[in-house]
Amino acid sequence: MDRKIYEILNVAVTAKNNCQKAPITSPGWESKWDDLIRYIEKNHLPHGSGFDCGTVVIEEECVSGLKLVLKFDYHHMDEHGYYDGWTSHKVIVTPYFDGIGVTVKGALPRKYRHDKEYFGDALHYALTNTITQSKIDEILNVERGTHD
Repeated sequence: MDRKIYEILNVAVTAKNNCQKAPITSPGWESKWDDLIRYIEKNHLPHGSGFDCGTVVIEEECVSGLKLVLKFDYHHMDEHGYYDGWTSHKVIVTPYFDGIGVTVKGALPRKYRHDKEYFGDALHYALTNTITQSKIDEILNVERGTHD
């Protein structure tokens, strides 16, 4: 079964937070959830093509089931193809009945205001992509039994 990236991130951030609250009842699981979050950041969230420092989850600002918060810095280019400055942005991802809402925050110089729509589209695309349950299990180092 395939799972949406935003769903997996919500579960992983919530589970990691729960492990921090009760480390004795879940030894080793905090680092497994952290590995899953880092895997998603590295392999499924925007990086490169202006998102030169990647996109990261701001775990302490996420609220289980209500919002995910991401951060990225964007390296802008001018009309001649030269790099022309950086801007920093936060992304608030909220659940809807039919998917997610993506709100990009952060000031942009007037000449780059059109980039905000691109940021939202790129992040929405990345977050609504999927990962197979078997890949998640592999990262978490969990074996699933088969049922006859």
